[in-house]
Amino acid sequence: MKFTLLPVVYILSFTLSAKGQLAIIRDPDGFTNVRAGKSTTTKIIGKFLDGDVFSYSYEKNDEWASVYYNPNESNDSGQLQGFIHKDRLLPMEQLKHIPETRNCRTLRDGKLMIHNDSVTLQLTTAPFQARQHVLRKDKDGYVSTIDGRKPVGSDGSMPRQKLTAFRMTIGGNTVDIPAAAWNDIYEPTLETCNVFFDTRTGFMYIFIPSSSDGGGAYTIAWIFAKGRYVKRYVDGF
Repeated sequence: MKFTLLPVVYILSFTLSAKGQLAIIRDPDGFTNVRAGKSTTTKIIGKFLDGDVFSYSYEKNDEWASVYYNPNESNDSGQLQGFIHKDRLLPMEQLKHIPETRNCRTLRDGKLMIHNDSVTLQLTTAPFQARQHVLRKDKDGYVSTIDGRKPVGSDGSMPRQKLTAFRMTIGGNTVDIPAAAWNDIYEPTLETCNVFFDTRTGFMYIFIPSSSDGGGAYTIAWIFAKGRYVKRYVDGF
């Protein structure tokens, strides 16, 4: 199955978190208001635009979803927590995706490659070598930073696996992804990774469920536009 490369591209990797799953908006207006309560009469406290990614949760029979967006983990500004109507969100897993076949993906020795006619994604992990890094521990002996950054996925324990490479080509062109966008990522679960597409807006997403060492479950989204890296979204660490 061939996917046409669209002009705006978002690439995400995400997992389940305590706050819920990841979603995007499903609104023909291109934005959805976030409200302080479960009613259209409550105060508007913010909005999500096409391409924004956020965590959500809701009860089966509830018409409103609780949404959460933490910009401190996405290099953005303005933490947001409120409610949107459930019909205005689209869970990531409902999008079209690259077929999960041997022709489109390989995973061997910590190296994953997923591809179609337009996109090639390569993620590589390797065992964490503590002696190659600068570790700082808190007063209780838990790892607080690695190489000056809070580790995503370790939850204070010594990491076992580290993401060591993140490469992407779109239409044959290599995308420049800065090391700071991925070199603090630990315990990623590559087995369930896939690439999803939003045909309405042209956004594209990388989805990895349940990455953690157990206690450090997290969701992470790497976001691109027009073949360029924009920012990332991290939830749950």
